[in-house]
Amino acid sequence: MKNAGLAGTVLASLLAVTANAADFTLNVQGLRNADGDLWVSIYDDAVAFTKQQDMETAAMVKMPAREGRLSFTLRGLPEGAYAVAVIHDENGNAKLDQEGLEPLEGYGYSNNVGATAVPSFEQAKLQVSGDEVQATIDIIYYR
Repeated sequence: MKNAGLAGTVLASLLAVTANAADFTLNVQGLRNADGDLWVSIYDDAVAFTKQQDMETAAMVKMPAREGRLSFTLRGLPEGAYAVAVIHDENGNAKLDQEGLEPLEGYGYSNNVGATAVPSFEQAKLQVSGDEVQATIDIIYYR
């Protein structure tokens, strides 16, 4: 499986490597097609995560979507608690399109919580420590 490509590589190289940092590998599975982009937002703040404030992420990665499964690694992610939100932006407009409250595109959260509403930071929290950490997110589609 290929890594995310240039966007993931550039972001990963921008993260400071410290003595207390880990390589964080995220597997995203269940992508129904290769249309548009995959947006991954990694939060270290509960309020920003709950409000889905992308300007307050610890890291953000945008990459071309791929049908099925996609994996990438962020190197040197400082140890701590994080929650991850993923959007399959099929039409490439940089947002999760909705009709009323129903999402029209795919999304998912760490720990595979939040099928019907944005989960709390505590529900989606991943603890990053040690040398390597892996997580898998299953994408949810309503239509």
